[in-house]
Parts: sequence; C-alpha cells; structure tokens
Amino acid sequence: MLDITVVGIVTLLVTVFKSSWDVFQDVKENRKARLDEKKASQQALDQSLSTSGPLVQREYSRHFQIIGSQMQTGDGKFSPPE
Repeated sequence: MLDITVVGIVTLLVTVFKSSWDVFQDVKENRKARLDEKKASQQALDQSLSTSGPLVQREYSRHFQIIGSQMQTGDGKFSPPE
C-alpha cells in the first residue's frame, strides 16, 4: 500500500511541476511579446520624430515661397513666449 502512495505522490509532483513550467513559459512568452511591442513602438516613434522635423521645414519653405514674408511674420494672433 505504501508503494501506491509514493507513486501517486511522485506522479502528482511531476504533474504540478509540468503545469507550473507551462504557466512559467506562457508568462515568459507574454512578457517577451510585450517587450517586442514596446520596442517596435519606440522605433516607430523615433522614426517619426527623425523625419518630422525635415518634413515640417520642407512644408514651411514651400508655403513661404507661395505666401511670402507674411508667413514669416504671422498674423499676430500668436506671439511666442519671450
């Protein structure tokens, strides 16, 4: 009778370990996926910020050529802080 109990306990321990290992692997994969998403998002932001400055300057220059010096002085509705 003692052998059956030991076999049952060992089987239970192996099952619990396997289940715990599976949960651990799922958590690990989810964490990696979140980190990958965060990294991709950061790269997209970096790319956007690196290209937006020249894009804004190009649009400003284009409109400045069309409108002229009025574009440079503005309409007086906004004055930048000193």
